[in-house]
Amino acid sequence: MEKIKIIATKLKGNFEKLSFSIPFCVILGILIGIISCAVNQIDVLENSFLASMAYGYGYYVIIGLAIIMLSNKSWHSAINCFSFFAIYVIVFYSCDYFLSPYFAWGYVQRWLFAAVCTAPAAFLLWYYKKDKIIGAFVLAMAIFMLIIEGLTNILAGLGIEGETQHPISILIQGSIFIIAGIMAYFIGSKTKKMKIWTLVFTIIFIIIGILVVIFPEQFNFIMRFTF
Repeated sequence: MEKIKIIATKLKGNFEKLSFSIPFCVILGILIGIISCAVNQIDVLENSFLASMAYGYGYYVIIGLAIIMLSNKSWHSAINCFSFFAIYVIVFYSCDYFLSPYFAWGYVQRWLFAAVCTAPAAFLLWYYKKDKIIGAFVLAMAIFMLIIEGLTNILAGLGIEGETQHPISILIQGSIFIIAGIMAYFIGSKTKKMKIWTLVFTIIFIIIGILVVIFPEQFNFIMRFTF
């Protein structure tokens, strides 16, 4: 944990020297959209760690956090995030529409909804730089998503939950997501106040997640909005 904290601190210093632009986010969205769609069409890569680029959300949480942290202003953060995710969704599903015999409109609607939500979420999360509690809330949500995705991959890699033909790569990927969540905590939380609030919100999300798993019928309204 201490080594992760040291690495996160060094990355934090380097982050402050960089910045993302709208053209960069658009190009990034196009490239990742094409790569993800290509991976989705290769049968041998099914259930591999690369398939998460097409089906999972862990990598995109990391990319979203990077874009937000490397944006100069709150509205830059919102536009950059929306530009990336909107372009990614358009490119990925445009390619998928022509290449795949089965086209899942349900996923298109969910990802488009997620792309729209990234703008206000990025705007609010940018305020982690301003030591605002609302920024800690959104940051905790992102950390929670990474932890859940990481644990899901680790359980799949161990054969406890689901099956995979690539257990080692899935275990590595799960570890990457959890480490990314921990690093996001140290990079995003600049003050003691932010660290406390982010930790509190993360614990609350974890408790809610556990309740959803234990009592799925009572929390069905939450399950309907999950991917």
